[in-house]
Amino acid sequence: LENEILNKAAEMGNNDAISLLAFDTLKDSGSNSHEDIAYAKTLIKELYQLRHPLTVKLTGDLTFKNNDLINAEKYYKDFLALEDDTFLAGEVYGQLGQISFRKPNLFKAEDYFLKSIKLCPLEYSVHSYFYLGQMYMNSQPLKARALLESTATQGFKESFKILGFLEMNYFEDYSKAQEWFKLGMELFEMECFVGYFDCCVKLEEWVNAK
Repeated sequence: LENEILNKAAEMGNNDAISLLAFDTLKDSGSNSHEDIAYAKTLIKELYQLRHPLTVKLTGDLTFKNNDLINAEKYYKDFLALEDDTFLAGEVYGQLGQISFRKPNLFKAEDYFLKSIKLCPLEYSVHSYFYLGQMYMNSQPLKARALLESTATQGFKESFKILGFLEMNYFEDYSKAQEWFKLGMELFEMECFVGYFDCCVKLEEWVNAK
């Protein structure tokens, strides 16, 4: 149904729909003809020249996915010059945060991540919560725990082991740490097996430790 609506919107001249379909064609280039790919590139070029906001963002997304971070940052900043207080802007701030985190420029990354979680619901800014949680681990562990627990509610598996070690090493709540490690073990996160073992030893649960 979603695809039908998207196609219908594109037929009616909606630029957002046209842009989404054109980028979908590029992403799935193996299933499309050379003519379709060439036409998609032409549409994207025309929409970009019109400074169509979604096209500028999706161009940034594509370059980010290809690990071309310099150009991705440029496209994202171009997008923010067009709109900076929308749902899409929240996603863009999150991507810019990741770019700054990798540089690393942690002060700038923190600013971007905070803007991201302000504009986007949790399910669309889970990476921003996760990176902020990592950044606050040593300086603000209570805030880090709250942020990482939010990511865990979204099934973000990378958060389980970090929460486990945070509960075990900082808060010394071995039972709670065990619960987080157990979730990670179910996803075969190797470090969670080690953390779970350490908690069993601390709690003298020798059978489970064995």
